[in-house]
Amino acid sequence: MTVATGLLLSGCCANNVCDCNDADADVVELRFASSFSNAVSNADLDTVVIQRYPVRLLTGAKPEIVTLIRTAARSRDSIRLNNNSPFPQISTTKLDSFRYVVQYYVTQPGRKPVLTTLLNINKIKLQGSLNGDGCCTCYVNSEKTVFARREGFLQDSVFDLKRDPRFLKISK
Repeated sequence: MTVATGLLLSGCCANNVCDCNDADADVVELRFASSFSNAVSNADLDTVVIQRYPVRLLTGAKPEIVTLIRTAARSRDSIRLNNNSPFPQISTTKLDSFRYVVQYYVTQPGRKPVLTTLLNINKIKLQGSLNGDGCCTCYVNSEKTVFARREGFLQDSVFDLKRDPRFLKISK
């Protein structure tokens, strides 16, 4: 191959924009239902607490806790669980190495708000690989499944977020 041919071939990818969106491939998006009779009120969603536990819980291990304080105008905004948000990523540990508990404060007039569990995410199953065409290589999920249980239910529900929309709709 001549230098000119090599330059021509290497330039074929220069005009292609590689927009992989790899950072969002594993995102689990939580949206709070607003149209159901059992929807959580906007006033209750101003403070959301998320606890993260390792899947393999060690004796005496305490959860990492993030408290999200939101304005009334943003109380219905979705919450994104990802490898690096709302918790920082620890080395190469991914989202599927943890269990999550989503809670909110129930407010009643004249009483102290009570922290109430809304959702337990007991397992997240992720599978993926790098796919490319020679110019662009991207990470693509082949499986993204969430096993979650709403408070008051005895069994987990299974959400296939690869096949269905990328978010879990949450109600009481």
